[in-house]
Amino acid sequence: MSPINILPLIEFWIASNSTVARGRGLEYPMGDVHPTGDAYALADRRTPVTRDQTGCPGETAEAAPSEAAPSPLLSDVIGSLSPGRALDVATGHGRNAISLAEHGWTVDAIDISRAMLDPARRRANERDVSVNWLLADVDDYCFPSGAYDLVTISFFDARHRLDAIRDTLSPGGVLYYEHHLVRDTEAAARVDARYRFEPGELRAAVAGLAIDHYVEELDARRVELVARNPPE
Repeated sequence: MSPINILPLIEFWIASNSTVARGRGLEYPMGDVHPTGDAYALADRRTPVTRDQTGCPGETAEAAPSEAAPSPLLSDVIGSLSPGRALDVATGHGRNAISLAEHGWTVDAIDISRAMLDPARRRANERDVSVNWLLADVDDYCFPSGAYDLVTISFFDARHRLDAIRDTLSPGGVLYYEHHLVRDTEAAARVDARYRFEPGELRAAVAGLAIDHYVEELDARRVELVARNPPE
């Protein structure tokens, strides 16, 4: 019996997967990819980070009614600022991004999950607002320097990218960050605790920014921050 030549099979597999990768990029117009990052390639080669890993239990692609609007504090922040350019990091359901767009902001919204971005885009279309949805991995994304007047982060562990996120703020730009908080040693023993902030950790992590608002709700295990980049 002659040996089986598997080379054609390997070549076929490589060609098929290259086509799939290119096809994934075609689902979003090229205008949705920031010129400073190869968003589709990054997302396609990384294992998606689940919302459970960031400390958010059971997030699904469809937003619950209570998740359709941003937090009251973020709503106050949006109302206090003149519309400019905003970035929503790990946008998920797109609640922050869509609200910003409704208030006249030019919005980029980044997430690694197509399963989140597709319904978020549909909700934005239903509400007749425009958002630039970026399919990319926050871990590797190249944030443009001094580009955003407002950056929002809700329930995503971005501590390892806070230096880059701080640098992407324009002079006088504002960072809004809400996340889960480790409350006690019992919570710290949980697997997802490593994705939560320790008390005081977020405040220390944004050194160099002027803090306008910082609250740790220990009972709710939640921290909320508004900080401002110094003007030039």
